[in-house]
Amino acid sequence: MLRLTDLILAPDRSPSGSADWPLPQPTVSLLARVAPTNLPVLCTDCYGVAFRRIAAALHACSGREEMVLVDLRRSSGTLPAGLPNGARGTRTTLCLDGIEHLGPSGQEAFADQITRSHYRLVSATDATLDELRSRWRPDLFALVSTVTVRAPALARRAAEIPALARERIALLCRELQREVPALTAAAEAALAAHPWRGDTPELDAVLVRTLLANDGPTIDADQLPWEPDAVLALGAAPAAHVAATPAAAGEPAATPAEAKEAAELAATPPEAKGVAREEARGQAATVPSPTVEALAVELAHQLKNPLVTVKTFVASVDALSEDPHELGQFRVLTEEAVARMDEILDGLLAFARLAPPSPTGVDALSLVRDALRATWRVFASKQVTLEAPQGATLQVVTDVEHVRFALGALARHVAETIEARGTLRIEVDPQGALRFAYRESGAITHLRGATTASDSGLPLALLLVRGALGRVGGDVEITVEDTAVLILIRLAAP
Repeated sequence: MLRLTDLILAPDRSPSGSADWPLPQPTVSLLARVAPTNLPVLCTDCYGVAFRRIAAALHACSGREEMVLVDLRRSSGTLPAGLPNGARGTRTTLCLDGIEHLGPSGQEAFADQITRSHYRLVSATDATLDELRSRWRPDLFALVSTVTVRAPALARRAAEIPALARERIALLCRELQREVPALTAAAEAALAAHPWRGDTPELDAVLVRTLLANDGPTIDADQLPWEPDAVLALGAAPAAHVAATPAAAGEPAATPAEAKEAAELAATPPEAKGVAREEARGQAATVPSPTVEALAVELAHQLKNPLVTVKTFVASVDALSEDPHELGQFRVLTEEAVARMDEILDGLLAFARLAPPSPTGVDALSLVRDALRATWRVFASKQVTLEAPQGATLQVVTDVEHVRFALGALARHVAETIEARGTLRIEVDPQGALRFAYRESGAITHLRGATTASDSGLPLALLLVRGALGRVGGDVEITVEDTAVLILIRLAAP
């Protein structure tokens, strides 16, 4: 039986030289049994650095000579040319990261490669097995999922990160010969919300920098040096990390640039804050943001009903105290109302934190996929069917964070309002725009009376979508007929 460090940890050591973070023990045990075989392995909730480390460990145990890693997350949905064939293929471990991105033509090429070469196949997906099954040919899905393990990347282990970080800090403090500081609740929330694109090595690096730069008994969120340029600025206060709440707001954690802007804004005198914020937005905007009046009206509508629930509960709590069952039901409704208000305000704060745009090239459809993944549990609970182009791309030059915010807000709005057992159809317009077509639930009809010539009638979520896109030269156009909704998203020109 292979040991944990033999299988997963030995190829990759932390900055301090100590063994790295463990995977869940059931995953490790299964991988240890499968590693010396030639069985295909599929890692779920896995991608990037986390997958590369596991793939390298499995390859090292397989006795094969060559390892080929293909990152399908950055491809056009096809396999690259020149993969090993024939006898060379039998000596190769083929590692496919992001197999959910392999389109129909790519799957055909993959099937041909498999028949001509006998790779040791190691794959990773960030999609659910049900999503993957619906996209892949049955024979290929059966092949890649022969042995399936949950090997989550660090960003998929948010609930575990505070405990892992505390254990890691204790170990690092023994090596640094210093007292072990405590993490504040804000620091734990910031660590859990960070995207961790560098996976466990990035977490180690942040913790090492934190311990070198701070000698106090506690570590707060604003003492976490996220970027290496602050590594040895001992005694200097690193830029604050503004943590989002992914489960509520559905948005990615704030970037260091956003955190720095928030810290600078916090230090600005109150009388200057409004001027600074308006100047920044004025430089960035290409079309007007939603009017203050429209935002105020929609915010009032969105908060009114939850507040009525809270006020009713407060007014009735004495009378309800004699009926524990009814009191419990009212308490649940009140907690849901408070959570709803939190979600609305989190969305507004995320919109306000968007920094001035910095255009770069990006595949807009990859951002659409990210937005849908973040909300797919809601779609799945409604048994919604997704129809979207396989293997398509839409390259645009725009600000990634503005478009990411807009598409995330749009996905959450659609997930909330789409009819149960309906279909969400996504198309790429010939002019490079994105079309979202679906039917609203008859009990909701948020968009009846909405107009696209102004902000009139638009719900708060779509006002924020329009505002974020407007800052980068885009817009949203909405057509409503009965409960059929067509939303056209225009992005910056290719």
